[in-house]
Amino acid sequence: MTGRPVEDLQKMLRTIAKADKRIPTVLPNGIFDAETEAALRAVQRLNGLPETGVADLVTWDTVRRLYKELAPLVQPLEPLQLRWDPLQIISPGTSNTHLFLIQGMLRGLGEYYVNLPGVEVTGRYDEASVAAVRFLQRVSGLPEDGVIDQKTWFALSGLYRMTTGRGASEELVETRTVGD
Repeated sequence: MTGRPVEDLQKMLRTIAKADKRIPTVLPNGIFDAETEAALRAVQRLNGLPETGVADLVTWDTVRRLYKELAPLVQPLEPLQLRWDPLQIISPGTSNTHLFLIQGMLRGLGEYYVNLPGVEVTGRYDEASVAAVRFLQRVSGLPEDGVIDQKTWFALSGLYRMTTGRGASEELVETRTVGD
């Protein structure tokens, strides 16, 4: 047996093997070879299935279930890429889906910069959020109009990325005061 279904099976088995070292690693080449059969037998054995080395429906469903459970633990994280229209602006008093993320970033930055005004994550561009954005604009050398535009977004996302890194606890930087 060869082809795309075999390659898909091999890719799932390879991912499962990254999370469970009892499963032999498989090279996704589209050919149902001895390595693929050995990995399939290991999955069957470890999941109480008949150890046939055949990808029957029950085995296929088990491999898919394991893949869905284990892939998030071993696959690289997908980067978040917002779609920000260059002409988009978010004005005080409005609601916008992006505000949940923006407010979360401002709130996170507040853990590092003690004089950044505190914000709640509401999705509504309220007075506290406007004050925090104006503070960010001031320390970034931008007009302090409280309007979130592309330049303000770049300043916020850049400061957030620079400050939090990957967000791992071992990377935490000391709390600091900026702009005053």
